Amino acid sequence: MNVPNINDPAAVAALLEQLKSSTVWQELTTARSNALPLPESGPVPQESTTSVEGTPQSITSNEPSSNFGGTSVASLLSQLKPFSAGPSVQNPSVAPPPPKTLSARSHASLTSEPFVPIVEDRRHYTFRESLPILSELVGNPSLVEAVKKMKKDQDDLERRLWVDREAIYTKYDGKLKVAQTKAQMIGISVSQHELNMITDAFQKEIRKFDHERVIPAWDGLVARQQAELAQAHVPTMFVTGEAENLERQRQVAGVLETIVGPKA
Repeated sequence: MNVPNINDPAAVAALLEQLKSSTVWQELTTARSNALPLPESGPVPQESTTSVEGTPQSITSNEPSSNFGGTSVASLLSQLKPFSAGPSVQNPSVAPPPPKTLSARSHASLTSEPFVPIVEDRRHYTFRESLPILSELVGNPSLVEAVKKMKKDQDDLERRLWVDREAIYTKYDGKLKVAQTKAQMIGISVSQHELNMITDAFQKEIRKFDHERVIPAWDGLVARQQAELAQAHVPTMFVTGEAENLERQRQVAGVLETIVGPKA
């Protein structure tokens, strides 16, 4: 037999009417009436059918085994059992989870942690958008000193690299002069082959110096400057190698250098 929908009151009422019309129900009702003493006066009490929960209790205690229309009363009563638990209970054996509350430790951590202000992302500001902020930042003495130190470190690095590069020029210029002196002593000019050898060696050493010394040193300096200025919340500043970003950063750095002073 199909179990009626527990949320359908009409189905429940129909099942109760089917149960009341069964032979077993009538026998149980008659037996109960005979067992109870009748009052001297007044109407005979009738079995109430308004309580779904009370009806199965009075019948299941007798455990009838008779069938009505191919279905036992116990089977009919089993269909009523879900109603006694209420339609809202899906699984009565599983208790609902307790409400989540903040533990004392969590509450303490929320109240004890210092407030950290949110700093806006200024990395992709345009040069025009950066100008008002730069006018405020240059009033910070620590930023002014940081910019001065960056400029000094950059000047020192450029000077060292220039000296080392000039040493290479001096080296091959000396080789060329020696070759010319030898040629004059024997009354000839320096051969084109010898000139090509000196020139090729010079260009090879210059390229090696630029790739192994100049470029890594310069990239490292730029990355440090970008990181320090980004830490100071200077607009457009973050570690990057993209040409468009570098152009905006050069404009902002030029303004900072101009405000701080040419001798920074």
